Amino acid sequence: MASLGGADHRCTSTIIAPRWVLTAAHCVSPGDRSLVRIGSLDRTQGGLTAWAVNVIQHPSYSWPNNDIALVQLDRDVRTTYSPLASAGDIAQNQAAEVYGWGSERTDWGGPLPTRLKYARGYLIGTNCTPANPAVLCFGAGDGTTAGGDSGGPLMVWSPQGGRWVQAGVSSVGPKPSGSWSGYTNIANHRAWIGQITGV
Repeated sequence: MASLGGADHRCTSTIIAPRWVLTAAHCVSPGDRSLVRIGSLDRTQGGLTAWAVNVIQHPSYSWPNNDIALVQLDRDVRTTYSPLASAGDIAQNQAAEVYGWGSERTDWGGPLPTRLKYARGYLIGTNCTPANPAVLCFGAGDGTTAGGDSGGPLMVWSPQGGRWVQAGVSSVGPKPSGSWSGYTNIANHRAWIGQITGV
């Protein structure tokens, strides 16, 4: 896990390689030089920190379409990296978990929590938003996402790999928070991610 902005948290993200963080494109813009706090449950302290030196939004990004971005760090960060899903890892009604430092209020109000939150649920389809390509829809669980969770991971239990993998990046949700949230499908963007990061 990683926080973009740290104590001045803007969005949740994940580290996928020593110098690369994955997040939502609507969280960043070219030229951003945010502090990134990595590997701490507390977004204000602990873990490791690095600075963003390059931001690459998906070339076809137009929210909510292709809402995914890569952030290059100024140094290598040695930690556990989020494993990325392929199409074969993702299935309807699959058990899923989401993580983030987003608002705990249905109106997305602050202050944001300093401790990482999570919710458990299921993949409930791909038709919760008009995004193209279709996003993965999370719901039917014990929580949902709100402001500040954007860019965070949707993790699924892979039937082919027998482990948790990151299937999505938090992109869109209702305000006030409701029974679903939409995640950019990483499997649709693996070639682009690999071309830039080698992952």
